[in-house]
Amino acid sequence: MKGKKKGAKRKFGTVLDEDVIRKVKSVAYELDLPISDVVAEAVRSYGIDRSQALEAFKRLDSNPLPLTWKELQDIEEIDFWEQ
Repeated sequence: MKGKKKGAKRKFGTVLDEDVIRKVKSVAYELDLPISDVVAEAVRSYGIDRSQALEAFKRLDSNPLPLTWKELQDIEEIDFWEQ
């Protein structure tokens, strides 16, 4: 966003399944973190994991040899039809 400092926080409301809410609260409690930090880290991790898997898929498509086993596993876990 234009004019916003990195790290600036805003309130954001959404609807989640009860089991997801329980899991987020449980993780936050176990790690002694605010719920917002747990959700933010999960979202960041999701984006990183997906982008790494996409990059691995692009490399596989262009040159099938230089992939690691982990990169192949990442590709298997991505549902590319969701994009």
